[in-house]
Amino acid sequence: MSHSPHSSTGLRTRGVRVRHRNGPEVVRGVDLHARPGEVVGLIGPNGAGKSTLLKAIVGLLPSTGTVTLDGVDLDQLSARDRARSVAYVPQRTALTAPLPVRSVVDLGRFAHREPWSRPTAHDRAIVDAAMASTRVTELAERPFPTLSGGEQQRVLLARALATEAPVLLLDEPTSALDVRQVLLLHAVLRTLADQGSTVVVVLHDLAEVRAHVDRALLMKDGVVHATGPTAEVVAPKPVRAVYGVELLEKGGLGYRLPSDGSGS
Repeated sequence: MSHSPHSSTGLRTRGVRVRHRNGPEVVRGVDLHARPGEVVGLIGPNGAGKSTLLKAIVGLLPSTGTVTLDGVDLDQLSARDRARSVAYVPQRTALTAPLPVRSVVDLGRFAHREPWSRPTAHDRAIVDAAMASTRVTELAERPFPTLSGGEQQRVLLARALATEAPVLLLDEPTSALDVRQVLLLHAVLRTLADQGSTVVVVLHDLAEVRAHVDRALLMKDGVVHATGPTAEVVAPKPVRAVYGVELLEKGGLGYRLPSDGSGS
């Protein structure tokens, strides 16, 4: 893609490692650099460590190594300041309370308010804009648990947008969306990047990655196998090495098992 990243330090991880309790390392020394103004895709087979890496960046999982934003170590920030700095859209949510959608989106404003204080006019305007951009305004009074999976995903994205954080992390946000909603979501992410946000998104569909991502980081077994411009990472050699399939590019992106029976 031709979008040029803004000149800034952005989000960096250096040597990040995560170990499951009493188990093996699932993220093993990952270096990531995501700059303002670009969309970075985390790709790789199931179990590669992509979702775990996002949780480590947000601070939901203990990790070693460093995570910095514009040179500031996120571990040195208060929980409130970290929430203002990095917004996170999980693959699934444990939210089961029958909160109306608008109240769920307003949760994204909590880091900007004093405890128990009421939303200000500015808060309400930010929530309105977030709901409009994700097309959930008409769901405002619906109880969150009654929504479809795709609708819930859009509400969670609106909640993340309401934080106004400069970094947005998304874990497989398109998994429950139909084709039109996938395109609308990527339009939102591109707009955010064009406005200077840093966007890091876990995706599985390599054709989707090729179409919408500026740079990609390809993981397998907790380590980085390739990183760089998307066209160089979603390419025959890296894809065969990591996925064990041949990448077919004539008439659209496709795959087949290697004819010689090789591949992992």
